[in-house]
Amino acid sequence: MIPVSIILPTYNEAENILGSIADIADTLGMATYEIIVVDDDSPDGTSALVREAAETRPHLRLITRKSERGLIPSIREGIKAARYDTCVWLDADQSMKAEAIPRLVAEIIGGADLAIGSRYIEGGGVKGSNGETKALIPIRRRLKSTGDSFFQVVLSMMGNWCLRRLLTPAVTDYTSGYYAVKKDVAETLDLEGTYVDYCIRFAYKAWLWGYEVREVPVVIYPRIGGESKTAVSISGLCAISLGCLWVAFTLKMNRKKIQAAKPG
Repeated sequence: MIPVSIILPTYNEAENILGSIADIADTLGMATYEIIVVDDDSPDGTSALVREAAETRPHLRLITRKSERGLIPSIREGIKAARYDTCVWLDADQSMKAEAIPRLVAEIIGGADLAIGSRYIEGGGVKGSNGETKALIPIRRRLKSTGDSFFQVVLSMMGNWCLRRLLTPAVTDYTSGYYAVKKDVAETLDLEGTYVDYCIRFAYKAWLWGYEVREVPVVIYPRIGGESKTAVSISGLCAISLGCLWVAFTLKMNRKKIQAAKPG
């Protein structure tokens, strides 16, 4: 496998971060890689845990941010700090398993500019599916036992169905958050927007600008501990969904303008 920089943006992930780091290290083994934890100065001590772990893990680096906090600035800073030409980022709550990293990177080796971990292609699965079923009743039953939002999963499924029809079916999972991408491509595309809609902008702009975009199946699991950073109330989730649809509509309306803005 080619050298890769793994970026883990964190805020209050003390219950999960060491497990995520161990999962990545176990998966990548003797490969050449680095793990960059970009922490927004979490009050729960996430940075302290990573700093201590780095004493025995030479692949591990920590960036603690005390200004311009947020997911997008954190990922952007991680990309900027990356030592290698291929970057991967994923959630640090153990909902996204490291087993997909080699498959994502393999697509980059095979010529892709951006590889997306997709829940909506064969072999992928939404939270609660365990990768075994797409039927909603078993998913609801499993999520009820974990305390995760079934409504959030349904909104994601419906939202991505709409996005595929509004933008392009070339991307099946517009809100993935699990990516492998060439560093120069990521810096050219840049990251814009907020917690969820940045994913839509990122994937659609990559496709519009003619970059090779591929997908690999991933299964998302309930987080191990801590609290979700996504709104959990029905009203909050609906607001996020409507915002994402508005972003998609704006992207569609400005398609020619976006295409013309490609550097070079």
